Amino acid sequence: HSGAVIERRTLSRGPLISTSNPAARPPPARAGDRPPPDEDGLMVPTDRERTIAYTVDSTVGLLGGILLTWLGMTAAYRLMNTGRVSPDDQMLWLGAGVGIGLLVCVVTMPLFEIACHRSNLQGTLGHKLTGMHIVDLEGQPVPTKTRVVRALIKYLVLSLLGIAVLVTLFDPKRRTPWDHITNTRVVKLPPPSGKPTPSPRPQR
Repeated sequence: HSGAVIERRTLSRGPLISTSNPAARPPPARAGDRPPPDEDGLMVPTDRERTIAYTVDSTVGLLGGILLTWLGMTAAYRLMNTGRVSPDDQMLWLGAGVGIGLLVCVVTMPLFEIACHRSNLQGTLGHKLTGMHIVDLEGQPVPTKTRVVRALIKYLVLSLLGIAVLVTLFDPKRRTPWDHITNTRVVKLPPPSGKPTPSPRPQR
């Protein structure tokens, strides 16, 4: 019929969707949008949420390392001023203090993360602020031991093969190398509505 609007409809379980009406079309996906829930009904954190969590955890751990380094350098400076250290050895002491300080800063970050996992938080501060949680491949909570091992492997990989973290960008579930090693993943809490919250496995 002339003047009639021809609509192409798509059959589905839901209502018919008109593709000729622009208002009925879903908005195009934008960069940074949250991916849809996966087959387990769990939400994948966005890259922005992951960046915020990593920045928070790294900053707090680094500040703790700087504080410990400052305390150690202050003690070394006072020791040199007592006259117990000869002028020839003062530069050696100063260099040793700087080296130990840098080592403390590096070690404090994983120790801080491990302490968070072993505390009542059951996760890092960054994960808590962004609503993320570490689970196994079935979406079940993982024990403290697994989270601690994951944290150790994480900093080991970052220190030796930092570029390996780029493989996360090509993983649809954003699983990192240390997630693949420990069979874990990071999800966004709470799970989407309509899916029951996974019940913890009985302790053996």
